[in-house]
Amino acid sequence: MLLRYSRLSFAIVSIGLAITASAKPMAAPQLETASVTALRNAIRKDHGHVVVINFWATWCGPCMAEFPDLIKTYDAFKPKGLDLITVSGDSYADKMRAAAVIKLRHAPYPAYIKPKGDIVAYAKSLDPAWDGSLPRTFILDRSGNVKYTIAGRFDDAILKKDIQSLLAQRAVRKPAPTHSLLGK
Repeated sequence: MLLRYSRLSFAIVSIGLAITASAKPMAAPQLETASVTALRNAIRKDHGHVVVINFWATWCGPCMAEFPDLIKTYDAFKPKGLDLITVSGDSYADKMRAAAVIKLRHAPYPAYIKPKGDIVAYAKSLDPAWDGSLPRTFILDRSGNVKYTIAGRFDDAILKKDIQSLLAQRAVRKPAPTHSLLGK
């Protein structure tokens, strides 16, 4: 009897390996460079939606810990008008690792990676008060105004409450950016 199960197990594993070997591996998604202009354009494209912008990195423990909750929250509120923009703070050398996380976690596309160079200088170009620490999350209302900034790992219940309150509001016709993330 044990021999029969061993042969069956071997056959199942062999079939699984054959299927895996014959299947073409899916390529990791490409990450777009998150220049200030690219982010501004993405935010403008999402006008009328509440937008969560999350800055994270594969080497950041709190970022990786909150990422699954971020995607679950996005999935729950997307039908109500939530958009998610993710920006990896990884170096270009780790671009494929960041792309693999985006794919594994089923994050929306396009996804972004910071431009080459110092993350602190990049952070300051988006928000002069930001020191470049990760994770960092911005929540924008339907008019493109930054309403909430979360430094460090977010509290899931508070994030959902903040998103719900902004989803309940209507967009104004002319956005009046209240934060340097959108620039002048």
